[in-house]
Amino acid sequence: MGSDLEKYFEESLQYYNPSASLVEEKAKTLIPESHELHVGPSACARRLSIGAYRRHDEDHITNLYITEEDIVSGSYEDIIPDAIEELLELLEKRPRVIILYVTCIDDLLGTDHEALLMLLKQRFSNIKFITCHIDPIAIDRSIKPGMKMQEQFYSVLDKSDCREKSINLIGNKLQLSNKSEFRNIINSVGWELKEMNSCKTFDEFNDMGKSSLNLVVAPFAKLAAESMKRDLDIPFLMTFSSYDLDTIEENYKKIFKAIEIEMPVLSDYRNRTVKKIKQTVEHLKNMPLVIDSSVIGRSIPLARALDKYGFNVKLVFDGTILFSDVEDLEWLKENRPDIKIADGRNFNMMNMKNSLGDCLCIGFSSGYTLEAKHVVERLPSCFAFGYYGVELLMDRMIQAYDTVADYEKIQEQSEAW
Repeated sequence: MGSDLEKYFEESLQYYNPSASLVEEKAKTLIPESHELHVGPSACARRLSIGAYRRHDEDHITNLYITEEDIVSGSYEDIIPDAIEELLELLEKRPRVIILYVTCIDDLLGTDHEALLMLLKQRFSNIKFITCHIDPIAIDRSIKPGMKMQEQFYSVLDKSDCREKSINLIGNKLQLSNKSEFRNIINSVGWELKEMNSCKTFDEFNDMGKSSLNLVVAPFAKLAAESMKRDLDIPFLMTFSSYDLDTIEENYKKIFKAIEIEMPVLSDYRNRTVKKIKQTVEHLKNMPLVIDSSVIGRSIPLARALDKYGFNVKLVFDGTILFSDVEDLEWLKENRPDIKIADGRNFNMMNMKNSLGDCLCIGFSSGYTLEAKHVVERLPSCFAFGYYGVELLMDRMIQAYDTVADYEKIQEQSEAW
């Protein structure tokens, strides 16, 4: 495959699940004491605005609509500083950070963002500014909008000469679950875990710049960690969230080696998880499994892990092969050619309805497409790192097996999207 990972699937007309955005509900990373200014045509803002209201986040977002006249006249960039001045007069509390979100039309206009940010920093010296793209046409580029967005979020951190006994989680969209063993293990050796989603104030978020180590828990956050190493001198480890017990153990070994502390005995956690996996395999009675990336971001490594545990994995829906997943993909192709890996975005997937009979889908997108009776629609609104993440997935698989999915109800909940 080489470096041409994006071309693993043939280009085709793509099918967009009408409720696909449901799985991202409440899964948005926010900088504390920040405000978002979305700049673009009114049509582009409709979905964003509805989403903000659904998350009860409308006070955090403002839209600046640009007209055809603004675009044609070239005054697009000129109206932003005055709009921010007006926005600051309306807000009850002055934000510490303003995030400018621009749409794909910005690529066509060729906005000089560096010059714009310099102008804004001169005019509003006590506010930090960053720009982020909401850009579907850039989805096939090597550096995707989400990767750049993560990098921009952490770029507001100040460099510190102080190094605390703390570890940053980079790349988790949701806050680490209180039930995860990870935090307890780290706290037990006198260290602290920090994450953007748990910060209440900007100063608390800014203290992440004092941490001694970054853990990259999702592939799309690698760019942000690389920038933080360069700009803040914080080293990082690639410890992607995994459902493979051997990988989980290896991640823990790497973490404790990096902080130069002897790793506690974790066998009790692993043994409990192994027991839960065996119970789930027996409960599902060899039911065919379909996996997509809407619930578990890395569907291919998950497929390999579940196959190793004895589950009957039949199909993987994926649209992009990540650099982190190539080894697992090649292993599946060579050792388990019966597990089909298909482009979940291809419109032909709609022809597969009912083709697998009674099956369980891990991910709403595959469940909706195949009209499966059993679906792990979503995981709880938390980030489950380590052994607890595996146990949580097993619980949800058992629950899905025992329940018939109500797609009409799910659609009613997501009609606004």
